[in-house]
Amino acid sequence: MSTFNWIEAIYGSMGLAMILLYIPQIKILAQATTAITGMSAPTWGFWSFGYLTHFLYGYSQLDDMKFCLLSLLSSFCCFVILAITLYKNRKYKKVWNAFQPFKN
Repeated sequence: MSTFNWIEAIYGSMGLAMILLYIPQIKILAQATTAITGMSAPTWGFWSFGYLTHFLYGYSQLDDMKFCLLSLLSSFCCFVILAITLYKNRKYKKVWNAFQPFKN
């Protein structure tokens, strides 16, 4: 007879909630019509690859599909946030061009 594992239930629920809470951030960034300020691209990149590393470790060492799935989804969401931030900054920021003559 199996008993309900509260820790496993909380872990899965919190992991899913964390994934779902990326969605409002992604939606706000996607709708932005200006450069994204206050977002650290290196931090989001680090988190993205960190979660990807968690997935690879979980897949190769832990044999825990719930951990793997949550890590992979977190990595994907962080990467989406990073990609949108980089795209919007490139699109809306005026980038100084070293080959453009100076203007007075």
